[in-house]
Amino acid sequence: NNNSNDNNKKKYANNSRFSESKSNIHEVQIIIKLLEELFDSNLKQSDIAIITPYNRQVELLRKTLEQYPDLEIGSVDGFQGREKEAVIISMVRSNSTHEVGFLRANRRMNVAV
Repeated sequence: NNNSNDNNKKKYANNSRFSESKSNIHEVQIIIKLLEELFDSNLKQSDIAIITPYNRQVELLRKTLEQYPDLEIGSVDGFQGREKEAVIISMVRSNSTHEVGFLRANRRMNVAV
């Protein structure tokens, strides 16, 4: 649904930190399902991190998942060199034209993985 992405764009339009950033609410919904499976596997919130290269996605994840205060949500760069039992990488970009923006850079992907 493009309306949710349009709403997110409007919401963050005045914040220069988010002006070129991307978010994907549909991916957040998938992440919620993944989290439920991880919790069912007896992992604690503190055992899990969600990382993404986009600041807008970090903020959307934090707002949507605020009921999980011990879940670590942050940027790919901020998580570099750290580890958790489970790390979910939210890549955000998925479209029919296969545009991936700055994720095209191998260095950026290496940091995430």
